[in-house]
Amino acid sequence: MSIIRAVRNIIKSPGRVVLLGAVMFVIGVMVMAGFAVRAGTQRSITEARQSLGNTVNLQVSFKSIQAGMSGTGAVSSLKGEMPVLTESEAAKLLKSKYVIGSNYITSSSCTAKIKPVKLPENPNSGNGQKNDPAAGRVQFIGGAAGGSMPDFRVAGDKNAQLNSDFYNGTKKLVDGRFFNEDEVKSSARVCLIDKLMAEQNGLKVGSTFKIGGWNIPAGGEGEEEKPEPDFELTVIGIFESPEVQSSNAMIPFMLANNCIHMPYTTVREFSKTKGADIMSSSEERPKDEIAFATYYLNDPLNTDSFKNEAKTLGLDTDKFSLDARDAEFERMAGPMQKLDGLAKIGLIVLIGSGALIIVLMMTIITRERRNEIGILRALGAKRRSVAFQFACEALIICVVALTIGGITGGAFSQPVAAGLLDKQIEQVEKEQQNSPKMVMFSIG
Repeated sequence: MSIIRAVRNIIKSPGRVVLLGAVMFVIGVMVMAGFAVRAGTQRSITEARQSLGNTVNLQVSFKSIQAGMSGTGAVSSLKGEMPVLTESEAAKLLKSKYVIGSNYITSSSCTAKIKPVKLPENPNSGNGQKNDPAAGRVQFIGGAAGGSMPDFRVAGDKNAQLNSDFYNGTKKLVDGRFFNEDEVKSSARVCLIDKLMAEQNGLKVGSTFKIGGWNIPAGGEGEEEKPEPDFELTVIGIFESPEVQSSNAMIPFMLANNCIHMPYTTVREFSKTKGADIMSSSEERPKDEIAFATYYLNDPLNTDSFKNEAKTLGLDTDKFSLDARDAEFERMAGPMQKLDGLAKIGLIVLIGSGALIIVLMMTIITRERRNEIGILRALGAKRRSVAFQFACEALIICVVALTIGGITGGAFSQPVAAGLLDKQIEQVEKEQQNSPKMVMFSIG
């Protein structure tokens, strides 16, 4: 009976119904717009994380490096002051439920009895002159006075297939094979070289060549003669690198074509060669030292969970850091996260204020209907029955108004939310294009 009276009263009081319905309609539209913005930003954040891949790198934290350099600032004095990443430290994170693969990486640089791939002529350099290696203005800190420049980069991996270049398809194996687990354990002197480098030096799978240290005085009065490269490697695989690009800001050492891939244990053996390591007292460093470790997660969205779990697995976060291309993610998703936060706050304020407005309106309407309440009570209606009737009226109006508002808001809010997101994405892309690029590499 109360429901029937509620429906009749709604029909008989269009003014009150329209007023309450209009308020609910506006609230419904704005709430749907807020949800649309939040859904769009969260989707963009998820896509940003997924686009950066499922890899996380473990390395010595930058703060630790700064602390190790404070006081002297010399590379040769870092030993003993700066934390060193070891296999035993990296192995702690292999227990994580999110890890499906890993790779340990070391690096060095060398000279060799073969010729490196040279930079092509730069048409902007004038008169057809070839690029001057000095044009890059790269200073090799810690190099011996009068020492030669390295010709090649040496990349050591636990699993070359999981090296970022091969994993992402930047480099592709076109002949031969990758080194296997037994070769890694035995520090086998095997390597993978670039196709262009192999062609220029007449090398193929099965060929051998020798490499040596570069950080050695050139020889002269009172100085020992520079030894010939004597660390022999066997080519077991040949890969293709991206096309060589002309650039005044590069030297041959930095070209992907001049990178030699070998087992990371073999790189350790090579580092004992004279001039192969710029760090002092290299024999005192841990035998299982690595430059950094790469972990492959089962889902890029588990990155934050993996970082939190790393602390419980015993990782010293004061000395070491986990990086999942966080700087890039912050540039891509930072504006989205801010927009998502604003939308969340707006929804909370909107829902709270909307509820308060409805309560106030219902209170005012109830006071205006005292005569109606008195008549109903005189006819024998109980207070609970009258209250239920008023509640039914409000509920029917709210459901209808919110439904219409939700449908309308969903239709109109999607383009608005998409427009806001497009502007944010466009702004991020402009910032990325205008931001300076930094190339980092190691030579020891």
